[in-house]
Amino acid sequence: MTLADISKAYLADLEIADTPVDLNLIRQIQSRHIAKYSFNSLAVVLSQDISIESEPVFQKIVVQGRGGYCFEHNKLVFDVLSELGFDARILLARVVYNSEADVPRTHRIT
Repeated sequence: MTLADISKAYLADLEIADTPVDLNLIRQIQSRHIAKYSFNSLAVVLSQDISIESEPVFQKIVVQGRGGYCFEHNKLVFDVLSELGFDARILLARVVYNSEADVPRTHRIT
C-alpha cells in the first residue's frame, strides 16, 4: 500500500473529501482524528511489538480501529500531511503536569 493509498483511505474514513489543502483541512483532520481514533498505550503495557512503519500503523488505527499511542498516531498524521504536500515535521515532546521538573522527551508530535 502506498502513502497515497493510505492518505486516501484515511481521509475517506474521516469523511473528508474534496477539501482544499489549507489550514482548514488540518483543523478537520485534527478534530476528526481525535474524535474517531482512541489514544491508548495497551500495546506498550502488554509489551507487544509495535511498528511505527506506515502500513502497520494505518492497519492498526484505521482498519482495525484499535487506536494507538503518540508515536503511532503522529506517524499516521505525518504521512498523510506529507502526502498532501504540507511541510510536516516530526518532533519529540515532553509531558509536563504543571510541574517545574525537567522530564525527558518521551512523546512524539507532528
